[in-house]
Amino acid sequence: MPPAVAGLLCNDFELPSELPPGTLLDLAARHVVRLEEVEPGKTICRLRGVAGNEPLTRYEQRVLDEVRRNAVDGVVPTDALTTGAEDASRGWHRAFSKEVIGDTQSRGLTRNRWPGWLVSLLGFGPFAVGGLLYLASVVGGESSDHPAAA
Repeated sequence: MPPAVAGLLCNDFELPSELPPGTLLDLAARHVVRLEEVEPGKTICRLRGVAGNEPLTRYEQRVLDEVRRNAVDGVVPTDALTTGAEDASRGWHRAFSKEVIGDTQSRGLTRNRWPGWLVSLLGFGPFAVGGLLYLASVVGGESSDHPAAA
């Protein structure tokens, strides 16, 4: 089981920030990338020419793509492995989370708490009420049955 899936299941279905680095460590254990300590406390990540025969999940591919994006000549210091500026990072992590959740659902390990039809119905309710109120304000008005008070 990939560490990201295990992390989701073990953390009350919350995705901690350690999951992308854990995914990178898993990729290194599977020989997709190589982590080398070049001096004490300094580690580099080296891309391998040919990845293993094992297919990658979407979120594993996302982590590998981020390593490639930061690499120079196939090497990137692990200190430089970030997901960019705060806004870009937030979007990256959101996409990573959706992909991990999708993987756990495809494995049959999790499912949505609420059925999709119920969420749609509850989301439609406020719009329906707002529409009825609007129609009432447009159609409503003073009645001609009662004379206006003078």
